[in-house]
Amino acid sequence: MTARPSLHVVITSKAPLDLPGEQLLHVAPLPLADDDASDGSAGAVRLAADRLGPGAPHELAVRTARLAAGVPLAIELEAGAIGG
Repeated sequence: MTARPSLHVVITSKAPLDLPGEQLLHVAPLPLADDDASDGSAGAVRLAADRLGPGAPHELAVRTARLAAGVPLAIELEAGAIGG
């Protein structure tokens, strides 16, 4: 890292790793429904439905979003596991 001072590495974890130079960034979960988002962004269910793909039942998208607690990366992983 000292040879490449402009290099930035992004690592996700549920808990801090206590590494030198570690900076914590909290990523808030998405609201479940689009209409729950105060900034007009898409909600967790819509993201899950998109990642599950065409023809996925709405109930599966809701369950995926809830299982992932609205966290975008977790939704991506859950949907990938279901689709894969």
